[in-house]
Amino acid sequence: MPNESDPLSGLDAIDWASLDHAYGSAADIPKLLHSVAAGGAEARRQALWELWGNIHHQGTVYSASAPSVPFLARLATSETVPEGDRAQLVALIAAIASGSSYLEVHEPLIRGGLSKEERQEMEEELGWVRAAHEAAAAVAPRLLAEIGEASPAMVWPLVILAAQVPEAAAGVAPSLRQMTDSSTDPIRRKAVELTLALIDGTVTPDDLRGVLDVRPDLVELADPKTWRTSAEGARYIVSALLEEAS
Repeated sequence: MPNESDPLSGLDAIDWASLDHAYGSAADIPKLLHSVAAGGAEARRQALWELWGNIHHQGTVYSASAPSVPFLARLATSETVPEGDRAQLVALIAAIASGSSYLEVHEPLIRGGLSKEERQEMEEELGWVRAAHEAAAAVAPRLLAEIGEASPAMVWPLVILAAQVPEAAAGVAPSLRQMTDSSTDPIRRKAVELTLALIDGTVTPDDLRGVLDVRPDLVELADPKTWRTSAEGARYIVSALLEEAS
């Protein structure tokens, strides 16, 4: 059992050197997490920047991504971590939840297609993608529990997280509905409406097209043909709307 008073309890029980991130061995992850937990402002900033670049690199995740999530989540609720950094941690968990396989993303660009060995590698990567999403979904209920009382710095990363793991966010639907009733920002209101549709499992192509009501420039994102499913498009659009609005 982890020690709830220590957000990094159990960190040393993981063989990080046997895991990988975007730049190779994940042996540096414990040091980065310790810097977030107890470092000075510059050390925390640098550590967060490196975590964004290695366990979630330009939208892709790795074998070290899922094991990192429980520690990111505990740091995101730790009173010893400044609020701005906690918001960054929530945003990172949301990004990891929606991460992709490197080879799956780049397959269309590889002339002649993937080799047999690369297809096997992609299957392994897709396992990391599933594990990363499941890890984020496992920690989401605790993180989302305070969304109704969250500060402006925290609430929008939490909404993005809810959109990425809607299967774990049903409990915050009432709070989100209150936000749609009270919000005066049409872009943020649209993002919350899409998040609610994701939670309810009711996203339609018309929901995507409706984004043009608040962001007429997002023609490609609002086109259902851009996405494999309307839900996939909604998850991406929520992130895009809230990251830009924030």
